[in-house]
Amino acid sequence: INDFYKPFIKPNASEKHYVRVSVVVVIIIAILGGTISFFMNDIFLAWLLLSAINAGIGVVFIARWYWWRINAWSEISAMASVFVVVAATLLISSETLLREFLAGIVISAFSALIIFYLRKNLRWRRLPILVTVFAAMSLMLVLTVTLPEKKFPWTLIYSVPISLTVWLTVTLLTHPVEEAKLMNFYRLVHPGGPGWRVIAGKLKENYENESLWTKANLFSAIFAIASVVGSLLTIGSFVLQRTLPGTIALAGTIAAIYFSVHFFRKIRWETISPVAPD
Repeated sequence: INDFYKPFIKPNASEKHYVRVSVVVVIIIAILGGTISFFMNDIFLAWLLLSAINAGIGVVFIARWYWWRINAWSEISAMASVFVVVAATLLISSETLLREFLAGIVISAFSALIIFYLRKNLRWRRLPILVTVFAAMSLMLVLTVTLPEKKFPWTLIYSVPISLTVWLTVTLLTHPVEEAKLMNFYRLVHPGGPGWRVIAGKLKENYENESLWTKANLFSAIFAIASVVGSLLTIGSFVLQRTLPGTIALAGTIAAIYFSVHFFRKIRWETISPVAPD
């Protein structure tokens, strides 16, 4: 609703309208999920498929907080490209046909970027190096690497670089989020870092001393992640009656929580908003 329906279908509706549409969409998704489950013979395969898709789009979900240029089309293209790559990898039995299909996706995306630069008369030296590197990496992996098994995590060898190539290309080919929204987001979150210098330079206010791009906040995030992973390992170990690993995991979880809280106390919470720019 926020990434597609609201910005592209009906941008000026009331919040009550969006809530109603959300309810309808959730019901449709539940029906689709139930329908797809009848075609699944193994719950493990369902989790592998879900993991393969989520792992491929995780990068863009993180990048949207560190680069002002990310927009809704970035996320949509990332999800679509990962789904296509994973589905093709699982459904196309011919190795040669699969390689040609995946290589075609990469070449099409990179060709679109080149055509865009030609039409806009942009300098070739400004052609994004990152996209070029990921496109070359994707082609090399697709054409030279044969997956030992067509399931997660082996599918990441294809899905991650191809997804990066596609959504970075789509990001550069589409319009960014409105500058006013980006500036308001920066005032609330102060994301900092090199990816937000363009927006920071257009603000009259100086948020240099309030940026969240600090070592303390980086450590707090790392320990927070460690505490979540540790708690999962703790519960799993005790459920499986593995006392020693569970005790070690519990001790690590407690330590991670302590350090996470320690570093989080240094954050100026009143300046933080959980709302993403788009």
